[in-house]
Amino acid sequence: MGSRNVRSGSAAIALAAHTFAASALAVGTLAACAPGEPAGPAEARHAFDAGDAGWAQYEALADKAVGELGRAWSVKVLVFDVRSAQPTVWFVPARYALHWEFAHARDKQRFPDRNAFDAQVYHDKAHPHLAATLVWYRDAKVTSEALPPAATGPLTFTFFGSDDVSFDLALAGAKVVLAAAAMVPRQGLDRRLVLMPANVTLDVAVQANKPKLLATGVPWLLQTELFAGISFQAMNPGVTFGTLRLASATDLSRGLVSYRDIAVLDRLPLDLPLVGGTITEELQTPLAHVNVVAKARQTPNLALKHARLDPKVAPLLGKPVRFEVGQGTWSLRAATVAEVEAFWKKKTAGPENHPTANLKVTAVAGLDEIGFSAAAAYGVKASNYAELHNLWRTRESQVKAITFGLQSTFTPGGVAVPFARYEDHLLRVPMGATDCAASQAACVADPEMGAAGCASAAALCEAVVTSGQPPHVKAYIAALLARPELAADSGARRAALHGIRQRIRAAPVEPGFAAELDAKVAARFPPSFKLRLRSSTNAEDLEGFSGAGLYESHSAESTGAKRPSQRITRTWASVWTFRAFEERSFWRVGHLDVRMGVLIHQAWPDESANGVLITKNIADPGSWGYYLNIQQGEESVTNPLGGITPEIVVAFWNWDNGVFMPKVQRLQWSSLSPGVPILDDAEVGKLVRAMHIASAHFAGLYGKTEDKIAFDVEWKIHDLNRNLYLKQLRPF
Repeated sequence: MGSRNVRSGSAAIALAAHTFAASALAVGTLAACAPGEPAGPAEARHAFDAGDAGWAQYEALADKAVGELGRAWSVKVLVFDVRSAQPTVWFVPARYALHWEFAHARDKQRFPDRNAFDAQVYHDKAHPHLAATLVWYRDAKVTSEALPPAATGPLTFTFFGSDDVSFDLALAGAKVVLAAAAMVPRQGLDRRLVLMPANVTLDVAVQANKPKLLATGVPWLLQTELFAGISFQAMNPGVTFGTLRLASATDLSRGLVSYRDIAVLDRLPLDLPLVGGTITEELQTPLAHVNVVAKARQTPNLALKHARLDPKVAPLLGKPVRFEVGQGTWSLRAATVAEVEAFWKKKTAGPENHPTANLKVTAVAGLDEIGFSAAAAYGVKASNYAELHNLWRTRESQVKAITFGLQSTFTPGGVAVPFARYEDHLLRVPMGATDCAASQAACVADPEMGAAGCASAAALCEAVVTSGQPPHVKAYIAALLARPELAADSGARRAALHGIRQRIRAAPVEPGFAAELDAKVAARFPPSFKLRLRSSTNAEDLEGFSGAGLYESHSAESTGAKRPSQRITRTWASVWTFRAFEERSFWRVGHLDVRMGVLIHQAWPDESANGVLITKNIADPGSWGYYLNIQQGEESVTNPLGGITPEIVVAFWNWDNGVFMPKVQRLQWSSLSPGVPILDDAEVGKLVRAMHIASAHFAGLYGKTEDKIAFDVEWKIHDLNRNLYLKQLRPF
């Protein structure tokens, strides 16, 4: 089943901060100049003039910083169709914080969003386009094998360390840039364009291809030569407190870091979740993604060679610290738990959020028995789904006119479990010393959990259960949250949350509730029918906060060993994932106030297409329309693997012979279906008209007109009849 996991949690916070910075920088228009044509001093360029005029043009575009080598003036470079006979080069103004922001502003059809850009520029094995950075180290004097002695002011052509750029691709890009930069000398000591490898792989390739480089007039300059004698770079100033910990690329991609962590990174990542500060073992350019994001978030950022072995760093790994980066300086010292707590309490200051829940409703409900108004007891996801289900039931004649096939129920029936049943489970499940031991064993057996974190969590568990609190999970969690060690140590926190989940999952549900739940499900679905148990908390799908992707869905069957009463604790337990906990902590959401309802409906194991529809035109906010991402089969739209990109469509509303009809505009083909639409225009039209009905209905329920609220809708096309199902609706 295609997953829907919109960036939320730490990633959403990071994206929000990043997007705000980018929007502030991206004001202005672009020059549509032809190669060699002069442009205004603040506009993108295809080329630079010869002599001092060209250097002045470069300076006008550059992001200016001062570092250990003196002035470092950086200009982002994009080379489209780099391997073709006529590549297009863009020198990008500093107001665009990242390469993709400029590419999107320049060509929304080719690069409609960040995912599409990354897929084509960084992940496509053919590498048709190239993103690079020029850094003019104006005051530097270098000794290099490839340059005459005492060369000055090198103009480095380099890449992100995480970008898998081959030598041939790097050389092709360097030749294009050199041809477009007429002010760069082709020989001599001063201001030479040099290829600087950004990772070991390219470094080795450059060493093996020295004659080829010299023959093209592009010398090389190794980082070890440029930064000889320099052990660190103070990239972005700031002060922070938190746990100092090594973080691999896997840790970052799986969300295993906290905003209270100061991450020591062995490589420069293409993206960075929210962390309190960064120390990279690779040296950085001013426009490295890590530094751009650090500036946007105002977090300290340091490049330090062999950081994990540095005598100032190594003894403090895994411990609470104070980290500061200044102008050409940095410091790191041990901190107390109280200092960390005080810093983050001030940093995240603001009113606490306490989501409410109606715990008086205990009945498992069929979706035909509840609707929009039931959110206080069952959660927004379940109540909105039930409202959609009942909308199609009551408008059957209207729906039949726009369905894809024979199916007239866009949102099938199901069952909703109220918050009260989750709460009751936490109050019923005991937590004692034997349960601490079981949690410890499960922690050690999980390869994602570190031994040190498991040991710390076990000690915390034992301390809490022997302190005399009431012997159930709810009281255990409350006592655990009050322990200062939990806030200060992200490893212990992650392991302690693992223990909470293990205990919630392992305990059987109350027998009376189990019988009620299974009977409700069995009455609505055939035997052994495939089902999904989806989270429906009181802290997600809200206006202004979606909480998307924080909690988990799990599979079940209508009868047998996998019936819902045997599987529901898995979904309940996901309230206590590390990612969800960190998200709530940052937004000051009361953890004990979060309750989990569960929505149970049919699974769609053989979908032919899936996607997301937004009831506004986010590709061009100035015009009215619906924005769709569409993908084949079960492939995820929002978190694809291997550089896969979705079909992107905007449907505009048009009057056609007196009838309000959508007009389809395709901005991008799916990489799984190049040149062939996954949904044809008629099907897109039917989907949009169905959503128009739902949007108008829900806008009224939210007390707004359609133009004042937009919705984020997940949908699927299922089975041979290509029936349409709307499986989730929430405010966008």
